[in-house]
Parts: sequence; C-alpha cells; structure tokens
Amino acid sequence: MVHVNGPNKNSFTAMASLKQAFQSHNIVLIGMPGSGKTTLAKLLSEHMTRQVVDTDVVITQNYGDIPSLFTVSEDHFRKIETEVIRKASLAHGTIIATGGGAVTRPENMDYLARRGIVFFIDRPIELLYQEVEIKDRPLLTDNRDHILELYNQRLPLYRQFSHHTINNCGTKKEAVDQFVAILKEKYGLQNNQ
Repeated sequence: MVHVNGPNKNSFTAMASLKQAFQSHNIVLIGMPGSGKTTLAKLLSEHMTRQVVDTDVVITQNYGDIPSLFTVSEDHFRKIETEVIRKASLAHGTIIATGGGAVTRPENMDYLARRGIVFFIDRPIELLYQEVEIKDRPLLTDNRDHILELYNQRLPLYRQFSHHTINNCGTKKEAVDQFVAILKEKYGLQNNQ
C-alpha cells in the first residue's frame, strides 16, 4: 500500500469550490453609526477590486435624504431600507455597507446572510462619540447620550448576526488587515479577489 503525503484530488476540488463560493459571496459590514463601515468598504473595494453598495447612499439617491424620511416615521424609513437591502443582497461578490439600524429588522439580516459574510465593525463607544456627525443621524439628534443607549440596544444584535468582528479602534490599515487575515484564513482569499 502506498501513502502519498499532501492534499489529495478531493481536497483540491474542495479548495477550488471554496474559492469559487467566496468570490460570489458578498462582504457585508454592519455596526454603529460612525464605526467606519463606509470608509472600510471603500478601502476593501480598492484592495479586493469589488464594487461597493452603501445602502444609505442608495436610499439617499433614490428616496431623498435620510432625516427627511425619518420625519415621515422611522417605520417608513426602515421599510425603504429593507427593500434596498433586499435588492443589494441579490448581488454577487459585492461589498455592502449598511446603515447602523439595519440589524433591527431580522429580515434584513436574513437577506444579507444568504449570500454574504457578515462583519461587525466594532468601534469603542468613546471613539463613536468623537466620530458621529449628529446632524446627519436622525436617531441621535436629541443628544449624544442616545448613542450609548443605541449601542447597548444594538450590540447584542450586531454580535448575533455577524460571522466575524473587526475591532476598529486603530488605523484604517489595521482594520483592513484584520479583514484580509480573516478572509485568507477562513475563505481562502487570494490577492485582489
């Protein structure tokens, strides 16, 4: 009986399938307002040569500015957001940056997880206080203390719905390096996939 060291034909086939599946999967970014989802999506796009869909940008371009949509009602905005997420989730090989409240509707996360690898962009609350532009954030216009309240409400949801967490408390490059390390280790990422 002859034993051959190294991977066999089946493991090569499995690796090829994994790489092919990864290329068609979306990379989804969830997290609090000001956590860096939009910025990191753009940087990942440059690194991986994938398109970016920022759901807040799509909403603004197609339905009007977000604060105005909230003046109708939060439910009105969330219905629009869900439809935009549903459509974005149908893409293949795209980076999707969501609004901070996307996790509050389980159907949003169901759409995104079907074809996506979901990353929670975790940024310490102290840094969120420094980063968030309140005038552009309808749920934060009352006061900054509301950021802590939202953080405490949403943190369990971000953790529940994410496959991986990126700790965004250093440089942008450090955050991107975390993405790349996870994608290489878990999904066989090759350069520029």
